[in-house]
Amino acid sequence: MPNYSSTPPISLPDQTLETTTPRKRVAGADLTPLFVREWHHGASAQSKLVSVFASRLIRPALGVWAHNTQRAWPSIVDRVAAWLPAPARTSVLPVQLPQCEGEWVRADGADTSRAILYLHGGAFIACGLNTHRGTVARLSKFSGAPALNVEYRMLPGHPVTTALQDCLDGYRHLLDIGYGSADITICGDSAGGYLVFMTALQLLNENIPAPAGLAVFSPLTDADIAHKVADSANSDNTMFSHDAVVALAKHIETSQAAVSVDCTAGPLLSPVEQDLSGMPPVLIHVGENELLRADAEMMAQRLIEAGTPCELHVWDRQVHDFPLSAKITPEGEAALRSTGRFVRRVTGLESTNRLAQRNSHHHRRA
Repeated sequence: MPNYSSTPPISLPDQTLETTTPRKRVAGADLTPLFVREWHHGASAQSKLVSVFASRLIRPALGVWAHNTQRAWPSIVDRVAAWLPAPARTSVLPVQLPQCEGEWVRADGADTSRAILYLHGGAFIACGLNTHRGTVARLSKFSGAPALNVEYRMLPGHPVTTALQDCLDGYRHLLDIGYGSADITICGDSAGGYLVFMTALQLLNENIPAPAGLAVFSPLTDADIAHKVADSANSDNTMFSHDAVVALAKHIETSQAAVSVDCTAGPLLSPVEQDLSGMPPVLIHVGENELLRADAEMMAQRLIEAGTPCELHVWDRQVHDFPLSAKITPEGEAALRSTGRFVRRVTGLESTNRLAQRNSHHHRRA
């Protein structure tokens, strides 16, 4: 397979709705990126049903947990999801990473010359390979690339720093088996979106070649608890009550400190506050009314200021992490298809396929 050593330039979509001119890039840069912000208006009947489900079942359940955070339901979620049917026309193979497990998810026909590193969400305390297998399978199908889904270690047993280490190990594993950095896209949702950005930043800090692109759904980018509490009090999101946000933030903070070696972990780093220069192209999907919309918009703005191409898609009346409902909602499927196109574009798979099609057409005419 090709062993690219750098990220190829990309062309952003023609359907740009809004563009902004960023500040000057570092000396020597010859590409002025565009900020693509697309609004997706209207909500399907299916997505409205998902919203009702979230407001009447998930929100109350989180509210109950908020009054007793010692209950073990977060760890049960992924075990229950193991009973979900396996994705159709998809192969799943286990992978052993240095400190955690993972699995290869490959849709039929996926081209193994490219790869996705997928980092699941779940607030650092819940979900895993089972909950996200269906979403990762669809992403493999739409991108035409297999995905390495990482079951990183989580709170309360392990600090977020170990989760980041597991994600870095996943990326190194891809390099070790022959993928070049320009063959890889890192994708993730919610807390996994946080890990996507922090993984890319750590790669840059260690002078390891960055991936071709980053794609995230409803990402956490600002770890400031006060901001989340204030946003939850003022937003009309259907999934998280104010009490649940307060309890979740406190639970993450205390768990992070409790499992740190010196018990002085301090607050999580916020990707949005880091030096974002040199980051690869980024795609962000987020719901219009959800709690983390501000995180997505803030990150997009910071990326543009740093000179990084960024597409931000805001979806009308969609719940947090709505692409995970792609099997049910057309909006979720559209977001995953968009992500698949992004993966193809930044890794060069789309242009390779077009060239092959043109050559095939030329031979037929000859």
